[in-house]
Amino acid sequence: MGADFLIFPAAFTKHTGGLHWDILRKGRALDNQAFFAFCSPARPDDEKRYQPYGHSSVLDPWGKVIADSEHEETIVYSDIDLNLVSECRSQIPCYSQRRNDLYQLKAVTKSAAEDYS
Repeated sequence: MGADFLIFPAAFTKHTGGLHWDILRKGRALDNQAFFAFCSPARPDDEKRYQPYGHSSVLDPWGKVIADSEHEETIVYSDIDLNLVSECRSQIPCYSQRRNDLYQLKAVTKSAAEDYS
């Protein structure tokens, strides 16, 4: 079925983070029905330097934020229960209800892609 816990770097800017960060991180957890940790750089005091949004966080498979930081340098801690992954996947069985009889996913190589141009 795939991974149960994924960790990603994340560096939204102060402007785009406020607009997009919350919904995108929840969406990734929901899409994959897995725990996610997102690690963001802290925001420096010098306003002339790059200003990341911050908000390193951990989300559960339901998209719930279970640990979050602000924009300062810190360590984010969270206890996770991997049984929640199988519970989520059993209640929303995306993987087991795929209709492989209706479609197939195929890897496209460069030579195959050239056939379509």
